[in-house]
Amino acid sequence: MRRLVSEAYLKELAPPEIIIWSETEGRETGGALAIGEAVVLSGEGGVGKTTLSLNIARSFASGLPTCGLQTTSADGRKNVIVVNYENSMAQMGKLLRRLKDVGLDHIYVTERPEPLWVGSQNGLGEPTQYWRDLINEARELEPILIMIDPANAALGVSDFNQPAPVRQFFNAVMSAGEDLGAGIMVVAHDTKSARDAVKRTGTVGAGVISGSAAWYDAARCALYMWQDDESNPNNRALRCVKANYGRPGWQAELMFDETGKLKRRRRGRSDPF
Repeated sequence: MRRLVSEAYLKELAPPEIIIWSETEGRETGGALAIGEAVVLSGEGGVGKTTLSLNIARSFASGLPTCGLQTTSADGRKNVIVVNYENSMAQMGKLLRRLKDVGLDHIYVTERPEPLWVGSQNGLGEPTQYWRDLINEARELEPILIMIDPANAALGVSDFNQPAPVRQFFNAVMSAGEDLGAGIMVVAHDTKSARDAVKRTGTVGAGVISGSAAWYDAARCALYMWQDDESNPNNRALRCVKANYGRPGWQAELMFDETGKLKRRRRGRSDPF
């Protein structure tokens, strides 16, 4: 029988380092992502999730806030790996060129990625060889963040509506994140019910992530992005729906400018890049 760890031992453990948090809430109450854990960013297709994720990637290199979020790494690491299934390399290049030349040499985009998790006879799913190769390459790059976009493509032929493979996938990516000393950001599609709810009442909840409820349950934090002003199609909102390291409910108002860059809407002040 395994002996339970003592309370004294638990007190000696350092809490995970928070690497993404709300600029206005602060690190203690607005934490969104810690090393060895996973955050889910969800929203309707085309709302700007990939653009936001690349802004976050670039923020690690510059040390400057972006889109209402602050990022940092205690040991100064800046590399970010982006596993993107929906955009070609040419499209990713176009998105990256919209960003100023701050830290782009620290963003590594996978070319023609394969699924990370596939079905198995026991129904839990299992990692692919591509996933193992990716982790081995990541050990050389020593990333502070790994982004997976979108979640359902990463699971390949696994049924992402079933909770068991989703939980196993989350366990695997968070274990890899802990081993690498990195945080994991998973980009996901939302549900029609979430879009209807936010338009009707301005509230969002567990239904913000498409597929099994396990996506929401397993994530340490859930961020939801939507078009919040029907009179201005360039306006967006980003809200923290679930948070393990602070309070949920904080929100950042964003906008796409005339060049396609995503930034925070502020009276008399704009993001530094």
